[in-house]
Amino acid sequence: MSIDHVALVCLIQAKQETKEAVKDELVHLTDMTRKEKGNLAYDLHISSDDDSLFIICENWENRAALDSHIA
Repeated sequence: MSIDHVALVCLIQAKQETKEAVKDELVHLTDMTRKEKGNLAYDLHISSDDDSLFIICENWENRAALDSHIA
């Protein structure tokens, strides 16, 4: 049995003075990425302990879909 599904967790630490701009860009990126072919889930979270720490949980159908997203 072959499993091609790819899951990632990405941590992004913004500087306090840029956290709102970073958040705005990440929200935009989230909206665009969810429309990409092969995207199963792309969720943006903000740490409850540090409002400048962003966590992205992404799920892709396969490595080719992730590679396309990265490109």
